[in-house]
Amino acid sequence: MITKMRHIGIVVDDFAESLRFYTLLGYKMQGSEQVREPSEYIDKISAGKNLKLTTLKLTGPDGSMIELLDYGNDSIREKYNMLKIGVSHIAFTVKDIEEVYRILTSIGIKANSPPQISPTGYVKLAFFEAPEGTYIELVEELK
Repeated sequence: MITKMRHIGIVVDDFAESLRFYTLLGYKMQGSEQVREPSEYIDKISAGKNLKLTTLKLTGPDGSMIELLDYGNDSIREKYNMLKIGVSHIAFTVKDIEEVYRILTSIGIKANSPPQISPTGYVKLAFFEAPEGTYIELVEELK
């Protein structure tokens, strides 16, 4: 089912501080800037409402990835479990997200939404809540 670990998402208060820490560990920024994600898309996949998200992706020397997430509002993080400070989710790449979605939901695993195509069109993904409460993002690469 899973073909590889994709990334770990970490909700942060301060991009500069987190970037400094992870670059000390050997991670490098992908691209040169933070990305503001479309609110409508983020609301769909996170089960949130009117969320504002900025992301920053880092790649390690081994190819592992960390995604820093800043929702910019403490009160929103208190309301939505997925937005709290710390690791927010673990992402894995899968071959067929629709089939995995059918299998997991048929056995009672809760999904935030059906699979969604990203605004870039490069991936289709869905978030699931693991039995212990960890959020798992499953991603099918489309291109």
